[in-house]
Amino acid sequence: MQLTKKSCTVRQEDAPDWITKKSCTVREEDRPSWTTNKSCTVMKRYGRSIKLLGLIAIMLLCLCVGPSYADQSPELLGDALVFTGRVYLEGITVTTDETNAVTMDVYDNTSAAAPKVIQTLVFKTSATETVASVGFGGSGKPMRTGIYVDVTCAGVVKYMVHYKRY
Repeated sequence: MQLTKKSCTVRQEDAPDWITKKSCTVREEDRPSWTTNKSCTVMKRYGRSIKLLGLIAIMLLCLCVGPSYADQSPELLGDALVFTGRVYLEGITVTTDETNAVTMDVYDNTSAAAPKVIQTLVFKTSATETVASVGFGGSGKPMRTGIYVDVTCAGVVKYMVHYKRY
């Protein structure tokens, strides 16, 4: 079998093991004496390093331009329309006043009207446990109309809603 690229031909048995079947890249010092054709691509000393750096740069670019990341609401204090439109509900973080429990209903709507998407959430509180979170695994809970949160608390409650746009 022969490895061929344009007009450069290297016999398989004479080719060093680092030459792949799809390319004919021969470093000048490794070129067999019988290859005199100068149209064969010659890999210089830095060829592999440059290819590796290029691959790393492409991987970093892919990480930076990845999928959309989650958004979150500002800190909210009472009932609120969090988002209008299609969105994935990813979670809720609640901070209580150390005294009063909090109950929450979350609706796939722009108001406190059906459909309620999850059972009523109850966040208990104490002097040492004032922050609690609930998450909806995977991609989150799909919301088609929007996110509306109905909060009941005898005291002060702050919360943030985490979501990701479609």
